[in-house]
Amino acid sequence: MLYHYCTNNTFLSIMQTRAVWLSDFTLSNDRLEGRWLRNLLVERCERESFYPVQMERLLSFFDLGATRLGAAGFCMSEEGDLLSQWRGYAGDGVGVSIGFSKEYFEALAGARYAHQTGEALSLHRIAYSREDQTNLVQSILDDAVQAVRAGALDTGTLLTPLEGNRKAEVDKQFRSLTASFLSLHLVQYRVKNPAFSEEREWRLISLIQSYASEASVHGDLSRMEFRSGHDRIVPYRVLPLEEAASSCITEVVLGPKNITPTRYITAALERYGWKDVPVRVSAASYR
Repeated sequence: MLYHYCTNNTFLSIMQTRAVWLSDFTLSNDRLEGRWLRNLLVERCERESFYPVQMERLLSFFDLGATRLGAAGFCMSEEGDLLSQWRGYAGDGVGVSIGFSKEYFEALAGARYAHQTGEALSLHRIAYSREDQTNLVQSILDDAVQAVRAGALDTGTLLTPLEGNRKAEVDKQFRSLTASFLSLHLVQYRVKNPAFSEEREWRLISLIQSYASEASVHGDLSRMEFRSGHDRIVPYRVLPLEEAASSCITEVVLGPKNITPTRYITAALERYGWKDVPVRVSAASYR
């Protein structure tokens, strides 16, 4: 079971609309969201003793890709009654945590859903430890380093311009580096600062392509919905809870400061078609 902590308004919205929102990760409460993996790239470059000009070109290229391939997601935790989560995401304890079936989301994120909507969707456990993060990107970084050493970033000089076979080889290695960086960008929202490890987070992830197209200079962004936050406007996607949705919610936990009688919650669930969902109150003595 995976738990989504939220306010009472969000809880009722999910119940009534039978949908969840996947919000842009770069506007989350973690200022290093999507950039933590960059630290691993920098450390690897330093271990390889790359020249400063190589590192500058490499990181500029990586940063450009990061701005063009983002992600939106729906965040959950393995823990359904965690005090830090109540404080941070459920109105300081007055909201709820919704227990979702992990198996349901795995099925929803499969090829069937991607085929129906044209938007890829995947479910992942977040990697916090250095070991887990290294295992996730080691082979990708190996390929990137190999491409750089083979000349992917070579630009030639006025005296020795890139020509003939050498230019062909540099172009080949640059394509290899591009493929490696694409692989890194595809996993950059699956790693986080270890300081957040208590959250034990899982994510439903949907990619946002910001490449300019004939339809819009903003790519996918112009086709997303937008919501207001306290100090920001956040792009999001609506994810309908489709077939067998009634079985995807397996439990509701009331926050430690939520005074709603449990029978009201079960009545609301039944009113909107969610029957036989257990409801319990948080064990945290927080007020």
